[in-house]
Amino acid sequence: MSEQAGRDDVERSVALFEAHLGRGTEGATDARKTLWSILTLRLPHQAGRSSFADAVQQLASENTRDERALEATYLLRALDIQGLLNSTVHSEIERHVVAIMERDLPALVALCDLAKHRQTFEKYEKLRGVNRLVEDKLSAFTTLPPDVDAIVSARQMLTRTLNDAFVKAAIHCRRCDTARNSSSKGRVRRPASLSRRSRCQD
Repeated sequence: MSEQAGRDDVERSVALFEAHLGRGTEGATDARKTLWSILTLRLPHQAGRSSFADAVQQLASENTRDERALEATYLLRALDIQGLLNSTVHSEIERHVVAIMERDLPALVALCDLAKHRQTFEKYEKLRGVNRLVEDKLSAFTTLPPDVDAIVSARQMLTRTLNDAFVKAAIHCRRCDTARNSSSKGRVRRPASLSRRSRCQD
């Protein structure tokens, strides 16, 4: 499988993941399966019927020059969705998640100031709050009335939001894995959720 074909397969799985999340708790099982596919589709070796924790471990141990920011971004989102991953899975993947984020999302990790946290579980808990923090910053776009004058009046606030360091890093994370292909188009979406947890605050 070519690298581009692999990216296309991941993008299709991302669309399915979004659709399953949109079904709420009824889509949780399908969302977990699709997230597993997102993480494993571009691994050099077939993941077979490995568990979700095994898939995360394989992604963390992958030695490649190809960026895996797309996989890392959706794994990061999944950490914020209560009910998607059980507590046992969370405890099994902490170290590997931190390694993946430090490798594939360095700009976002730097903004979280993980270096000041010595324990892996502290870094993991910090990362679990990133998605909610970005969503909160982008919430201004979801509350705008469908009125041109109101949007124009809010342009300074919207511009500040888009120039926020966390928001810019998150947008870059979503796009950078496909930016090298002119036919690939990244976009920012407010994710649907089953139930949310918020962290990333000191």
